[in-house]
Amino acid sequence: MEDFEKFVKKCHDNNIEVLLDMVFCHTDYNHPLFLESITKDNDCYFWSNEQEDSRWRYCYGNQKFYYAPWDYSMPALNGNNLRVRAMIEDVVRFWLSKGVDGFRLDAVPFIEHHGVNGHEFWGWFRRMCESIKPNIYLVCEAWDEYEISHAYGKTIGKSFNFEQSGWIKHHINSDEPLVIKNDVKYDINFLDNHDMSRISQTFNGDLNKLKRSADILFSFGGDVCLYYGSEVGHGKEAFVHQGGEGDWRVRQQMPWYDVEIQRKDPNSLLIINKN
Repeated sequence: MEDFEKFVKKCHDNNIEVLLDMVFCHTDYNHPLFLESITKDNDCYFWSNEQEDSRWRYCYGNQKFYYAPWDYSMPALNGNNLRVRAMIEDVVRFWLSKGVDGFRLDAVPFIEHHGVNGHEFWGWFRRMCESIKPNIYLVCEAWDEYEISHAYGKTIGKSFNFEQSGWIKHHINSDEPLVIKNDVKYDINFLDNHDMSRISQTFNGDLNKLKRSADILFSFGGDVCLYYGSEVGHGKEAFVHQGGEGDWRVRQQMPWYDVEIQRKDPNSLLIINKN
């Protein structure tokens, strides 16, 4: 923790804010709260005597089925449960006490099931966070059509604009008119991330297309997110299949050698992204 606190201080000394990626829709199946739920049947998770569909996983510990839509190792939390909310608040308070400036919230629509209202839950979360740190920065992942991601942005503060990302790529690869769905107050625009093919792969390494996409991205106004390495065109071969297969390809080390080379070239992709 000492190293982390030094890191945060160094960032703040250089006017860099620190956000942490937070997953509040599920826990690991080895989490103490889930292990307790197996034996004491708390309602922090969702249990059934029958397998309603493939998202319900069998537990040998109590011969029941638990709801885990992502994977058997990630049981879904009950967002209506007061104990779950208290646990989440404890996590938030801990990291904010370490100087963290905000959070990126993972897969926020997946809290909404079995009577849990997603916007009520995340509205509570935002109010709780702002009561601790009024100027906290919150951005959410709602990988869906614009109307859904934008609505969550209004509830939480900011949301990644997945649909606009797709329209940018479609426009450049097809030369069809650019469709714009953007709200500078609530949307964060981007080109790629840790779950999708690198933008360099999408454009087959075409430098002109990469520069055009950067120009469009920064023309929208508001906040922009660059996935590390994409500012230098990293990952021409980094393809991710639908469903996430191959995502390890887009999570490789930062190519610092490319950074050093492009820093010296005023016409490089890096300089265009910086300017």
